Amino acid sequence: QDGVEDALDSCPGVADSGYDSDGDGVDDACDPTPLGEPTVPPVIERTFEVWAASDTSVSSVDPSAVQPGEQVGSLPVGGETGGIAYITFYPDQIGYGQVQSAVLYLTGVSGSGSVNIAVANGVGIDEYSLTLNSAPGGAGASGAWIDAGVAVPIDLTGWIAADGPVTIIVSGEGVALGSREGGAPAYLSITVLDTQ
Repeated sequence: QDGVEDALDSCPGVADSGYDSDGDGVDDACDPTPLGEPTVPPVIERTFEVWAASDTSVSSVDPSAVQPGEQVGSLPVGGETGGIAYITFYPDQIGYGQVQSAVLYLTGVSGSGSVNIAVANGVGIDEYSLTLNSAPGGAGASGAWIDAGVAVPIDLTGWIAADGPVTIIVSGEGVALGSREGGAPAYLSITVLDTQ
């Protein structure tokens, strides 16, 4: 119909434009994607660890006291002092990525029992001056069972979504957690999806 034999015609029934912008051998006049196939940017998954930057345990029995120096090798939770542990992390590798998972690892050093986990985003603590009276509040996020000598994974996906300080607050029964000073400190494992 357009005067070119169909066997030789790249666009049967349509007037050829003579152009092939995307170089795929199909004339622009009848190419559904004349500028090429749309490209989907690759997605890259990466996982990184963030170790505790500061940690302490304060007493609910003596809310104006800082953690005694002889205690800093661990973070008492519950027990006779009514300990509440505060652990601050500074994730700095999330960037523009989307957090797929965030898992907190707490290691028990003595005792076993259940703990409650709360999260205070955008807040860091000073482990040398923190008291219960000056401590930040947090939103209840999860619970876990802690055993001595075990690094317990606690899923905090959805609670940590951006870089910057985040403080984890651990309360509960009579257990002691590993601290930065005593070995076996808490850490976060964060998996991020990046769109290139």
